[in-house]
Amino acid sequence: MKKLFCVLLFLKLLINISHCENLKYDWPHEVSDLKPDARVVYGKLENGFRYVFMPNKQLPKHFSVRLYVQAGSMMEEEEERGLAHFLEHMAFKGIRGYPEDEMIQTLQRLGVPFGTHSNAHTGIDETVYKLDLMDNNDAYLDHSLRILSGIADGMVLDEALIKKEIGVILAEKRDSDDTFNRLGEDFRNFSYKGLKINERLPIGIESVIKSANSQLLRAFYKKWYRPERMVLVIAGDLNRDEVESQINEYFSIFTGLSKVPSEPDWGALQYDQGLRLRIYKDEELPNTSLALMSLKSYQQKIVSKEERKTEIYQSIAYRILNARMERLAKEENSVFYNAGASSSTSFDRVRQSTITMECEPKQVLQALQVAENELRKVFEFGFTNEEFNRFKSEILYEYKSAIALDETAKTDQLISTLLNTIIDQSVYTSYVFDYKIAKEFLENEANKEACLGIFKDGWDMNNLFIYLSTNSPILYTEAQLKETFNLSKKISLVAPLEEELVKYHYENGVEKGVIVDERYDEKLDSYHYRLSNNIRINLKQTDYDKEKIHYRIDFGNGDDEPGIRPDAIEQVASYILYSGGIGQLSIEKLKRAFAENGIYIPMINVSNDVFTIRESIDLEDFEGQMNLICGYLMEPAYSNEGLKEMHTNLRDSYNNLNKTIGGIMGLHVYPYLTNNHPEYEMWRLEDLIKRTPDEVKNWMKAPLAESYMEITIVGDFKKDEVLESLVKTIGILPKRKESKQCYEGIPEVLLKEGSSKKVFGYYSAIPQAVSMVYWPGPKVTEDNKKLIDRVKTEVLAAVFDERLRQRVRMELGEGYSPTAGIYLGHHIGTQTMTDPDKANYLCELMTQVGASMISEEVTEDEFNRVILAKLLEHKSMKFTNAYWVNLLARRHEFPFAIEDFFFMDNYYQKLTRQEVNEVAKKYLRPEKAVQVIIVPESHRLQVEEISKASI
Repeated sequence: MKKLFCVLLFLKLLINISHCENLKYDWPHEVSDLKPDARVVYGKLENGFRYVFMPNKQLPKHFSVRLYVQAGSMMEEEEERGLAHFLEHMAFKGIRGYPEDEMIQTLQRLGVPFGTHSNAHTGIDETVYKLDLMDNNDAYLDHSLRILSGIADGMVLDEALIKKEIGVILAEKRDSDDTFNRLGEDFRNFSYKGLKINERLPIGIESVIKSANSQLLRAFYKKWYRPERMVLVIAGDLNRDEVESQINEYFSIFTGLSKVPSEPDWGALQYDQGLRLRIYKDEELPNTSLALMSLKSYQQKIVSKEERKTEIYQSIAYRILNARMERLAKEENSVFYNAGASSSTSFDRVRQSTITMECEPKQVLQALQVAENELRKVFEFGFTNEEFNRFKSEILYEYKSAIALDETAKTDQLISTLLNTIIDQSVYTSYVFDYKIAKEFLENEANKEACLGIFKDGWDMNNLFIYLSTNSPILYTEAQLKETFNLSKKISLVAPLEEELVKYHYENGVEKGVIVDERYDEKLDSYHYRLSNNIRINLKQTDYDKEKIHYRIDFGNGDDEPGIRPDAIEQVASYILYSGGIGQLSIEKLKRAFAENGIYIPMINVSNDVFTIRESIDLEDFEGQMNLICGYLMEPAYSNEGLKEMHTNLRDSYNNLNKTIGGIMGLHVYPYLTNNHPEYEMWRLEDLIKRTPDEVKNWMKAPLAESYMEITIVGDFKKDEVLESLVKTIGILPKRKESKQCYEGIPEVLLKEGSSKKVFGYYSAIPQAVSMVYWPGPKVTEDNKKLIDRVKTEVLAAVFDERLRQRVRMELGEGYSPTAGIYLGHHIGTQTMTDPDKANYLCELMTQVGASMISEEVTEDEFNRVILAKLLEHKSMKFTNAYWVNLLARRHEFPFAIEDFFFMDNYYQKLTRQEVNEVAKKYLRPEKAVQVIIVPESHRLQVEEISKASI
């Protein structure tokens, strides 16, 4: 469920300061007492252009590049609203050396797909261009920097292409319009008075977008795209000398084309004194949400050790408050079912402290009273010793756990963190340094009184906001809310009690199990065991994540599990098991019991033919985690705790299904396309909410305790030590079934066949539609052709996707993100958001593009671009533990299926263009196309009439 609140959980703390007018230094670490990571190279060219480079070999031959431009929508004048974002689009429509679409196609020939590995975004005061490369030969780095230098000062800005792009940007503006954006706009207008944020949203306004031309865009480009406003960020497997040499070659001749501009006026936060209230109603919202908050002007500070200590205190305080709210929400007679508290800075101008609650409309006044009471309880009584020590330990553990990232962080992780430090004007420090600061502070200096002081400083109790958003008729006036709040302040409160810390350890009288079978797979470099209780073990050692273990436990038959099975039980079983706790301990007590380490209760995933638990854990916590899972399997509590929250969330979700495109997909489209296949039919709400913990117990007790089980463990460990941990934990479980009992599974998904068109309506005032076309793909078989058929279809879909982009977006400007892919298991499908009046046209257009895959065969260039990207992506996957966990999972159950997946790159290398063309001719025939349209109900009849005429 989409939450309307967030919890601040700091690990690597990045402290924001202004995006800096008139900086007196090049890098923040020059004026900070924080020690920068010695591995990071900082440089500056004579023209003011700066760069950051961090070598990283964790993904061999991979590197990522980001061009950060300190220019966003806040730099726009009134008549320019939307030009910063428009300019970002035009960067991909022609630059120096790469006319029109040549840049994207050049990157594709390097194995860089558009969208996933080459993209950009525009923010309030930033534009960032992104390239991720999966090879590092000379051509790759050269093309990357040449392209980004062309974006920096060589955009073509062709008038004809600008006009064509207008439609694409208007489509993006339409597609991004949703209930939550409208809620956010109302919230900002209410909360951020005096700031120009709402007048400068990046997407811009329609009048400016429609009138955009080369002259306007070029003026903005010359004014703000200047070398001193840019930073190039590079991370990956590259040579420093080569990187700096090419940066100098491509960016040193770049000069500003106009005088240095003045920084924009952001305005200043303004609000009336006292309690302020706002009620916002929108029937398309998912629920009723109440926020009690404080807004204060944010004073920018130079990043420092003291600021990090302040952020740690804030993190402790809000974790405590969130734990209290979570406990209250689970109480049987709670007046709210979700809650959260957070403190953050917005736009580097506002400090916002918030308590947010989701409740039934009739319980708003009671929920407001709880929010006021809990906030005041912190002010009056502070925190208990147990609370403070628990979260102090939890945060210190997180810092310690992160140390390994200094050696094993991947390029994609590094580039994101590096970029954020540049944007936030922070200092990139090593995780060892972070831990040293945190450890010294938390063990020797931190105290709950100072923590309370930091918390209080974030709240202006004399100037609070109450913001109520609801999808229901408004039951209360602002005057009633205000009266309730003021009366609540007169209630006498009771200080929270100190609670005794509990411990948990599963025991059953057995000391350890015994390994009875062992073998080594040389091809996969993996070990496979069977324990005396029949549990199977798959092990593979890697060095991809230092001192981390990824594990996956597969057992039972999932949806196919027989026994006493009421309707919809599989949909609620995971939540009831998780929220119920273990033995006599609730989920909340278990969290407290393991606060000093990374041990936690995982969720069970229920799939078609198996139950699965999969997570990652620090090596030092592995044995404890396995012991907890033993308790999870053998002593689940099946309590009623959390049922109310689950039921209310389900009602919220179901009550809004008819109001969203996604809801209509689940309710009507997938059942229609699959001939009402049981896997794609949604359970009735009444069936879901009447399920009980006892029913879950009756269904799950046997698979949890005795079903066939296979455990896969991949990571940085010593084999003998992990085996010893396993025989002492998993090995002491009672004997389980020796082999998996197979039951009649769910039938194959057969797509609706024959040329047809169906229109579905949803209830929304937002003028958005989605057009979809599906073609039945190859049937799933049990022989070894299954995977190669999938590979052929995936390659075809990737070529199809690129042709859609070319035709729908580039040539016609009719859509922002048309896509093609594999849907509903193994069928080929396309979809795009559109205007309701164009929904039929887009269906026909996508069907025509599908037919063109037959009449205009896949070219050698198209084929090679896709194959290279697939090969590089598959190669990259092999350097992740997640890949190997998925590969080895259920190795004993399906010993031959793994071979196909592991050698998938062989399929790609052997695949021919002719084979792909044959698949296109077989499946993408117009007479097999199933067209589906979803439009607002107000447009449905009109669109249906047009559909009938076009069939």
